[in-house]
Amino acid sequence: MILGELPPGLARTQGWGTLCSFMRIKSKSWLPARKFALGHFRGAALHDMTTSEYNLYLLTGIPGTGKTTFGNALANEFGFHHCDLEDTATRNLLDKSPIEFVRKLARQKRHTVVTWGFAPDDEPSVQSVLYFKVNGFKLMWFDGNRPAALRMFLKRGDVPELCFYKQMCKIEQSQIIDRIKPTVIDPFDEHEQFKPPAEFLQEIKLK
Repeated sequence: MILGELPPGLARTQGWGTLCSFMRIKSKSWLPARKFALGHFRGAALHDMTTSEYNLYLLTGIPGTGKTTFGNALANEFGFHHCDLEDTATRNLLDKSPIEFVRKLARQKRHTVVTWGFAPDDEPSVQSVLYFKVNGFKLMWFDGNRPAALRMFLKRGDVPELCFYKQMCKIEQSQIIDRIKPTVIDPFDEHEQFKPPAEFLQEIKLK
């Protein structure tokens, strides 16, 4: 990848210094406090705010961090219902009626994990994420070892490398973490591999 191919937001004048800054390890201490608005979902969302006895998680974050992988592991090894919003048909159901879709998931009385690498510059998607949050889903933002994430992203081999940098630009420019205020978690171990599912589940339960 050459500088001339960098997406908007990584101008030539910013160069590789800005690109390398995308690969920094982020932590919760890096997140400034900022209020967010719930937009047109506020009234309906506040009506649904309850404390659930079931574990409800929305896994999102930077590319290449194993969101779908962990979602599948929670389903296969621990009996979670896995709703993958990268699946076109499932995503269409969300887009058709976000409020009804999220309420149904929150009320189904079972442990549920939703995985979604949403576009942080798409307002309807952001509003849907916030609606998950006020309906009892813990927002878990996967981040941390960004060089390892890039390697995992490239290992998939089905998406151009440029897409990784474009999504990173959108994340930085939209300041999405300030807005949705998730819990930040590093899914990689000291060997730059995904953590074992049991260890991961224990970690997110304690967050």
